[in-house]
Amino acid sequence: MRSVREHIPVPEPLDADEEVLNNLYVNVKRRDLRASLAFILALQNASLDDSGTGLSPDAIERLRNPPDHPFSIDDDPELKLAIRLYLALNNADDDYMKAALAITEYEYDNAIALHSLRQIKSLVSQITGVEEVKHHMCVGFTGPFESLDHCPECSEPRYNREELEATGAKVPRRQFSTIPVGQQLQAIHRSLEGALALQYQNIQT
Repeated sequence: MRSVREHIPVPEPLDADEEVLNNLYVNVKRRDLRASLAFILALQNASLDDSGTGLSPDAIERLRNPPDHPFSIDDDPELKLAIRLYLALNNADDDYMKAALAITEYEYDNAIALHSLRQIKSLVSQITGVEEVKHHMCVGFTGPFESLDHCPECSEPRYNREELEATGAKVPRRQFSTIPVGQQLQAIHRSLEGALALQYQNIQT
């Protein structure tokens, strides 16, 4: 098992403060302090290009080049129906395609062709800015823990042992979901009402 006690490559310092942190990291011996300093250094050098962001290429592109026009589905009744259907289902990932197929068969004479689940999820993400990011747990396997195969706190394996031995697939035992706020703010800015709402404090004061 790899330990966080091992030396983690430290990037070149960007400024005097970071150089101080680098020097501290090299000399600190306590495991918990080294891990904390390694996370601080990783955050200082974080980039959307990092492999561990968990964001899709489309989401990263929108963060770098925010859409500057409202998103409208008013002129596409089939898309509006598909989105309403997706949002109304409690278990959308499993039930959407079944419901879409049933509607398509029922409305065969009207030739309704609903979007695929992947298309709808992408469109809903664009409209709302809500995109789930998953990271392996129990401890967050990011930063200095990204390459570990066991939890540095409880020593439990990162991946499902039975699945790994049977198929070789690295299936995480646990995952934690987060929803970044940046895309949601961008989505709000795409409408006039949302943009004005975000400026409420400035307008009132």
